[in-house]
Amino acid sequence: MARDDFSSKVKKKLEERAGHTCSNPTCGRPTSRPGPTYDSSVRVGVAAHIAAASPGGPRFDEAMTKEQRESIENGIWLCSFCAHAIDVVPEAFPADALRVMRRDAESRASIRANSNAAIVDVLAAIDEASAAVQNFINGRDIPVESRFRQLLSESHILLKRDETDEEGKRIWDEAGAYLVEESMRLHHSYMTEVSPLVAKALARISEILPPAEQLLLEKLVREAETAQINRLGRESLGDVFIRVRTLIERR
Repeated sequence: MARDDFSSKVKKKLEERAGHTCSNPTCGRPTSRPGPTYDSSVRVGVAAHIAAASPGGPRFDEAMTKEQRESIENGIWLCSFCAHAIDVVPEAFPADALRVMRRDAESRASIRANSNAAIVDVLAAIDEASAAVQNFINGRDIPVESRFRQLLSESHILLKRDETDEEGKRIWDEAGAYLVEESMRLHHSYMTEVSPLVAKALARISEILPPAEQLLLEKLVREAETAQINRLGRESLGDVFIRVRTLIERR
């Protein structure tokens, strides 16, 4: 009697639903890896039958039809080693146990996929906020500081020659007024353009950061508050964002 084998479509679906890993929870190894050349890959996964594909095989169920034996419901994705093991000692792997194994493996694969999507979302939010902070420093903070230093330098040169120099005093006063005005403008721009992106990143991070790293989250919140005030705070915030990003990437 011919074997009731799975179609290529069923095999592909079993592999995808298992997340390209062995469904045996004590194994869980990836079932594909890169080959020796860039255009090759090595597959070590098997679409195994729960109820055997032909009479005399492990867990063969004579009540099943050909279509049922060939269906995806009768399959489980395993590495080649575990696929061999379930057939060598079938009494240790009854059909119902294998169905539970498949269900649990697909559940784990779904959790991994959702977790990865969440991590990608968090990293994107961090990158967006970090870029906004750095662009603000380069495009706003540094030019304002450069202009302020220029005015101070001009006033110092004049006042060093003559402490009563009116032009020197005028430039000194201009520098002070410029710094006050630009500081207010910078604060408003930061709160409008950058702070919402920082808040979004903090919210995403708080959803995924483990309890053991809550101190780092608290530090990030403090730095975010300081970043609203001056450039040093913004640079410190950028540094903490890098630490948090590295931590999340390693998960």
